[in-house]
Amino acid sequence: MDPSDPLVPVELIIVAKGLGLGREEMEIQFERAMKADPSEFKAYKQKLIYLMPKWHGSKEEMFAFARSTFNAAPPHSAAPRILAIAHWEMYDRSKDESYFKDPEVWKEVKASYGKVFECFPESNETRNWLARSAYLAGDYETAAREFEAIGNDWLPQCWVTEGYFGDTKKLVFDHLEEF
Repeated sequence: MDPSDPLVPVELIIVAKGLGLGREEMEIQFERAMKADPSEFKAYKQKLIYLMPKWHGSKEEMFAFARSTFNAAPPHSAAPRILAIAHWEMYDRSKDESYFKDPEVWKEVKASYGKVFECFPESNETRNWLARSAYLAGDYETAAREFEAIGNDWLPQCWVTEGYFGDTKKLVFDHLEEF
């Protein structure tokens, strides 16, 4: 009823996904969300989820959307993070611990978080995910820099347990001391 509220069509994207409605319906709702607020991160994220191979898309469709969003994201939006989220989806699907070590993957993930930092330089959520991604990529210098900024403000949705956060942080700093 309120066309200026982007969250209603965001919720309808979730409904379209759950009901198995065609891409046309999802795109209609995404466009409604963009008309209301082109910087609404939740709209980009729900479209990305719809396009994931486990739902109604493919790896190619998911990455095409993620890369397009990264390149054309509106100012003052976390939308560029969509590209990193797409890579996390592929990492989770692949169960390949070396996924982030692929130079092209790491380049895109690091750029994705970097672009978010341009608008939100104090984002603790972005710092946590960048630290974890950098660790998995073997980029211990980036991981250490982010761990220093994070301190003990770890996020459960990123690290799951405080033990994993602490162990990873220790491994990163121990590795840097060796070299």
